[in-house]
Amino acid sequence: NFLALIPAPLQGPIESFLYTSTGVLLSAFIVAGLAITVDAYYVSVKEPLPDTLANLIVDVIEPNFTNAGLAFLASSVSLGLFKIAQFSNPAIQYSEDFASRNEEGTSKPKDPDSMW
Repeated sequence: NFLALIPAPLQGPIESFLYTSTGVLLSAFIVAGLAITVDAYYVSVKEPLPDTLANLIVDVIEPNFTNAGLAFLASSVSLGLFKIAQFSNPAIQYSEDFASRNEEGTSKPKDPDSMW
């Protein structure tokens, strides 16, 4: 397990970085897709795109759209592999605190017909 090579205090910041980078890249990818949709709308109605918007979309966003998607994919896969490595580590045991939520394992049984 490669996580044995990474000190435990460093694993938290790595995980936070992967979550943040994946979220930022996904957001950027969605915004770029919306910008390309705006460009497609202007093409479909046969109206010229405003110059500043045209420069941004045609010169910056469209050429880098695939690269942004690949960066998001790489970040997402890295996060997934990191989490798999964490959960496959025999020293880690996942558990939930049922007592704080008054669920299974507590003195009060949960009503099966209740949604909450």
